[in-house]
Amino acid sequence: MSLLDVPGFSASPVFSGMAAALAGAPAATRDGLVSKVGGVFQINVKNTGGKVQTWTLNLKKPATSDAAIVSLGAPVAPLKPSVIINVADADLVAMSEGKLQGQAAYMAGKLKIRGNIMLATKLDTLFQTVKKLAVTTPAPTKAAPNSPSPTTADELGAPGFQSSALFQQLRAGLTAQDAASRQKLIQGVRGVFQIDLRNAEGQRQSWVLNLKSPDVPVERLVTKGPAAAPVKADTILVLDDVDFGALGRGELNPQSAFMGGKLKIKGNLMLSMKLESVLKAVRPQAKL
Repeated sequence: MSLLDVPGFSASPVFSGMAAALAGAPAATRDGLVSKVGGVFQINVKNTGGKVQTWTLNLKKPATSDAAIVSLGAPVAPLKPSVIINVADADLVAMSEGKLQGQAAYMAGKLKIRGNIMLATKLDTLFQTVKKLAVTTPAPTKAAPNSPSPTTADELGAPGFQSSALFQQLRAGLTAQDAASRQKLIQGVRGVFQIDLRNAEGQRQSWVLNLKSPDVPVERLVTKGPAAAPVKADTILVLDDVDFGALGRGELNPQSAFMGGKLKIKGNLMLSMKLESVLKAVRPQAKL
């Protein structure tokens, strides 16, 4: 299951397929699409059970930036939606398949639009472009039946948490480091971080960063928590999902977050201050 998938929404594969197609496309193609559209879509989808789920299409920044083009949830500040679209689950699927045109849906009252209406008309073109990209993007190679399943970052995901991507990228960055650099980083930390996050809906999720020993397998350096025996957290950091995202991008440092009341710390206070150096060391590879 993709991090963009939400049970009960037929439109989930539309967004996950869009993300996969864009990720597999050449950078020049993505940049061209972003330049052509130049806006941020907030798409609120209502399913048959009356539940509403939001996805964001960020085609405003260059595709080479750290911002994800397709993400779960509403745009996170400082990003703002250029247009907000409210649509039924089935109607969005029909639009993505070319069975329902955006203008026809709007005229029939199936598409509610706030903001830049002209930008909303580009949604049809966006779906068509992504469909073509999906056809030309090669499918991932399947593992042989008897071969062990590779460790992926998907297990770190949590729907509704923007920071899921940061933990995935953090693991990728640590994995990409050569063994000597990774060992040096771990020896400079020698501790286990448990990071407890709360998202905009009030949901809570924990992740663990285990930099206690160079003997810890790479795939266990970053896990979705909380910490379980025999691993014990040396420091527990409690903060909002959006604030951890700012920490990961280098827009907020732990000391400022702590002094401003955005970060609560339990356990080893001095160790918690090392989190910034860890994120900074990995950021060039992981693009946090």
